Amino acid sequence: MNVWIVLAPILAVLCAPFIGGLLRGIDRKLTAHMQGRIGPPITQNFYDFLKLMGKQRLITTKPQLIWVYGYLISVIAALVLLYLRQDLLMIVFVLGFGGVCLALGSFSTKSPYSIFGGHRELLQILAYEPILLLAVVAIYLRTDTFMVKGILDFPNPLMGTMWLAFIGVFCALLIKMRKSPFDISASEHAHQELVRGVYTEYSGPYLAII
Repeated sequence: MNVWIVLAPILAVLCAPFIGGLLRGIDRKLTAHMQGRIGPPITQNFYDFLKLMGKQRLITTKPQLIWVYGYLISVIAALVLLYLRQDLLMIVFVLGFGGVCLALGSFSTKSPYSIFGGHRELLQILAYEPILLLAVVAIYLRTDTFMVKGILDFPNPLMGTMWLAFIGVFCALLIKMRKSPFDISASEHAHQELVRGVYTEYSGPYLAII
């Protein structure tokens, strides 16, 4: 049993990129269908990842490496904490730190596109983080615990009495996931003025990590 407690989070971390990649592929396919396009295959994200990993390792400044790996470690740590059913407030803070790492990485370069993208990323963080924190506090007031395990074990469904918090979290997640029109910091579309925003100065394996 103790061995499984250690192996389960590791398996979750290993499986999460595949699940996320497939979900992102389905999202891109549906978006293309709604726009009257064929769109890329569902597995396109994995092809992009392998292509980036095979490219030359180039960085503009050394601090970029710190923030790239800080972003990666934050996401992994948040996933492990969630899987182990730990403090929900801590999970939100860890994910927030990951977003800040991405912005600070863009500030560590001299590219104006990267810096503008970093400013917009911070503005978006300031927009959605308070909503997520207030939602966590509301859950605490309802369940009397911040622990994910205690929240899941709560006898009554939270949706019926916390529908307003649900709507707020839904809106915050749209911003956090950079769904249009909230993709102004990463410039998902070629017609935007930022080129690639916070991703401008990342390439090869380091962009693949993000």
